[in-house]
Amino acid sequence: MKLYQMSSRPNGTDRLASFLEDNFVCIGWPGIGDLEHMGSEELRKRFAAVYGKVSADPDEAAAGVELFVHGMRDGDYVLVAVEDGGYVYLGDLGDYFYDERYDNEQDGMCHRRGVTWLSRIPRDELNPALREWLNAGAAVSVYPLPAEEAGLGRWLIPTTEPQISRTERVRVDIKTIEEALEVLKLALRSEDPERRERAAAAILGYAKGQY
Repeated sequence: MKLYQMSSRPNGTDRLASFLEDNFVCIGWPGIGDLEHMGSEELRKRFAAVYGKVSADPDEAAAGVELFVHGMRDGDYVLVAVEDGGYVYLGDLGDYFYDERYDNEQDGMCHRRGVTWLSRIPRDELNPALREWLNAGAAVSVYPLPAEEAGLGRWLIPTTEPQISRTERVRVDIKTIEEALEVLKLALRSEDPERRERAAAAILGYAKGQY
């Protein structure tokens, strides 16, 4: 299990509100198509063909895309910082998927991963090593130390209200909640014990908020 951080500005536009409302994170780089079943070498070739002459550092940018597509795994964690704010959001990552509707320069949000948002954390409560890593400001990066050493344990259990501010509040309709619960019920029967444990915690957290 690993910990990642991501910028809230794929393709140059702050998308934090969309991330929180629609439960996903994304990178920019439209125009290179669906990368789910593409190997690393082919991914880098395709990236270079589209962005090799316009990116300031195409090799570094391609490495970030590869990290997002192939490095992250379902069940890893992600931190997204609020721009000019004192908070970061912690989420549980899902699988990579490609959404063709947003594969254009205006949106630039086609390369996505689903996220279950867990907590809104005051930045000054993070440990110094974690704050220093976040301050580097990379588009996407992996925490260089074991995730267990990040000091995030008390924020990893999902709550019914992850302290999202009013301007960033996630609005979820009943149908979406019902669909999410069905997904969690399926996860309870997973062969992965960690996935079963996370699903059970999420369902219990939701049930607690109903009474």
